[in-house]
Amino acid sequence: MDLFQPFSATVTFTPTSVPYKDNINVRIIGCNTGFDIRHGMGEVTNAFVELQNQTGINLTNLCTTLFAV
Repeated sequence: MDLFQPFSATVTFTPTSVPYKDNINVRIIGCNTGFDIRHGMGEVTNAFVELQNQTGINLTNLCTTLFAV
């Protein structure tokens, strides 16, 4: 028996979707703003966001990103 035989593994990823009846709502409640005198720009230091899960499914490990232009 040869202990140094090449080993190959194939990983297959199959994405699945979960049907849901409603959706996830996002509401921006407010934010703290400031002014950068050096660059002459306004800035948002903190944003207060509310996510409402109306899917009826427990969403664990949910990660969200707030991005504004």
